[in-house]
Amino acid sequence: MDLNIKQKMSDKIISQVKDYLHDEKNYKWTTSKTLLDKLNIQHLNHLELDDVLLKYFQKKINCDIRFSSLPSQNNLDVLWGSVNRIKQKAILDIYRQDEQILIEELDRVQNKNMFLSHSFKDSKLAIEISKKLIDQNIFTWLAEIEILKHSHINQSVKNAIEKLPFFCVLISKNLINSVWSAKEIDFALRSDKEVIGIIDTKNLDSIDIIENSSTSAGTKISQEIFKRFFDNHPQVKFLFHPKSANDVNSNLVNQDFIVNWDYFKRQNKLVTKIKLNI
Repeated sequence: MDLNIKQKMSDKIISQVKDYLHDEKNYKWTTSKTLLDKLNIQHLNHLELDDVLLKYFQKKINCDIRFSSLPSQNNLDVLWGSVNRIKQKAILDIYRQDEQILIEELDRVQNKNMFLSHSFKDSKLAIEISKKLIDQNIFTWLAEIEILKHSHINQSVKNAIEKLPFFCVLISKNLINSVWSAKEIDFALRSDKEVIGIIDTKNLDSIDIIENSSTSAGTKISQEIFKRFFDNHPQVKFLFHPKSANDVNSNLVNQDFIVNWDYFKRQNKLVTKIKLNI
């Protein structure tokens, strides 16, 4: 396609999107999928629209639209809004800018069967747990290792949660303050995934924070998600690490929802290893 024609098409799309986002009758935040539907744009998919809008955003010093630093709650897609309505803010790119971590034991070509949600502040502990899970034939998908440079972060995470049979959460005081992690959990529960929460007991003060998560978490959205997550949700099991549940004085969960590392042996019997291109 001629570059001038392509640019004119992009300019037209951007103009349509801006008109929609600036209109106060519409929601402040909108996913690219919703924009495609509302504006009847049929020749692009939502990732291509993200790319068009991001290039426009990057070219402008004071751009009149921007994306959110957090994904949508329901589907983890990128959210776009008018700066006039949602204010300007420094945000990270929707594409990964740095190189992935390379760890021989957690080679990214290995077939994965579990998504491990965690705060990036807990990356070291997430890697430690991932290595321990290898003994149970459980191979975790970690964003730091699996997402390649220049890959679409939201889409990579969404694809992994949808396709992998199991979803695991590393529960720490860092995670309780992570709205992104809360939305990953919400997406997994909405996708009817069995969820396993591994509770970090190295720092026992985190137990108190977790028990009060419905009031201590960063936003109203994350408070609601964590309250549902910890309120004996039937899809959620909990495991304590490195101390066992017997060594921790906590009323966090009903005993019926607590498992040990042998639980993964049962899980592994249910898993046919899946080759993923994500």
